[in-house]
Amino acid sequence: MSLQAIPSLDTLARSARREIVLDYLLLTAIWAAIGGMAWRLLALRQPGLLGLALLFMLLSSLAHLGGVVAIMRLPGRRVKHLRLPERVGAYTAADIQRMVAELLAPHQRRRRELPAIYITESADGNAFVVNSLLFNFIKPLNAIYISRRLFTILRPAEIKAILAHELGHFYGHMRPLNRNRSALMLLNALLPLQLGATVSTFSFGVLVASWYATSFVLSVPLGRWLGRHSRTFEFLSDLHAARRYGILPLVNGLLGIIKTAELEYLLHKRLLQILRADTTLTLAHLPDLLDQLNRALPAGPAGAADIDRALEQVLRSERTRRLRRQETPSQTAEETQKIDTLVEQFLMNRTFDLVDWSTWDNHTPDGRVDEAEYPRLIEALTAASDRQLFAIPQDNDAIAAHGTHPSTRERILFLEKCRRSDPSLTLRPPPTTHRSPPAARPARRPADTARP
Repeated sequence: MSLQAIPSLDTLARSARREIVLDYLLLTAIWAAIGGMAWRLLALRQPGLLGLALLFMLLSSLAHLGGVVAIMRLPGRRVKHLRLPERVGAYTAADIQRMVAELLAPHQRRRRELPAIYITESADGNAFVVNSLLFNFIKPLNAIYISRRLFTILRPAEIKAILAHELGHFYGHMRPLNRNRSALMLLNALLPLQLGATVSTFSFGVLVASWYATSFVLSVPLGRWLGRHSRTFEFLSDLHAARRYGILPLVNGLLGIIKTAELEYLLHKRLLQILRADTTLTLAHLPDLLDQLNRALPAGPAGAADIDRALEQVLRSERTRRLRRQETPSQTAEETQKIDTLVEQFLMNRTFDLVDWSTWDNHTPDGRVDEAEYPRLIEALTAASDRQLFAIPQDNDAIAAHGTHPSTRERILFLEKCRRSDPSLTLRPPPTTHRSPPAARPARRPADTARP
């Protein structure tokens, strides 16, 4: 992929402005429709309809806020509540609180709303943001979430760059419709009742069916549309973080996150292969087996040999022995069909050609990019357009084009394109933002691991 194929900053900025204007027009129309429907339903003075409105409001809340409720229930700690003796990965509570204080200081001086920052116990090594305009008083709904695992594998500047990327979303690089789910929730509740009120005879079953149809339209097609256009805001948030902390810390942070996602993908793939061959274990046991595997793997980067050792340990454990049950032939056939469906759904039956990391990660072979390796990385990414950095579908350029995030290659080349047109965009953090706690000692890469 050439740099010419990467969208320019001007193109993305224009696209973002169009999408923001469109969202506000849609929100204006939605709130006007909600007001009109609510007024008409109240004017009918039918207690039954009002009761149904409350019922559909509850169902719509569960449908549209279910994911947010799941986030709020994630086990973890808020950074400001960490106590000094505590450690998270390679860092003390004081280290993390200093990083967060530095990160938020410019926004605090401008008296802007500050997101709560939570450290989750999730194994996927991810970071994400939630921002809700109408529920600012509920801190978990206006927060950045970052996995504890990242404090094991990332250095301070990399953690701050990842958090700065999420701050970019929090302070603007996010679709307004994603921040105003309450409008979709109310529309979902009232539209079926409005349709029912227009006919002379209707039944409760018809109204429920209408609600399900409305829920589907407002979640699946609309969700996919919003997700596709969110790629624009991912690029812009990357640039936001790189301007503050430099390109290399952000790129290395992304490499750490996506390497962790690749590891989880490979663990799922290996376990599904085992479950298909072992009739004494079923898909219902997958979460338990994954939990055991993540506990058995080293805290830092893991290679093929580490995965094999962990799998052998898990399959022989007493905990797994207690899970085993012999299935009937019909149960085995049904289980096999379910596994095959999952494998096909998540493209686990595909293999991907990978960039040879040794062509660029050879100055200091540690799975990170330094200033000497960066030009070779750019050359490798532009030369091997049919190859990708990680063995997961989401890192394939063609597949990522239909998803919510660009591929790693696209994100790195976008930053390089911006750097070539803007001399103020540097590889290393500017001196004014380089105050950070002591660097975590990176875990050594296993000898059998070709890539980080």
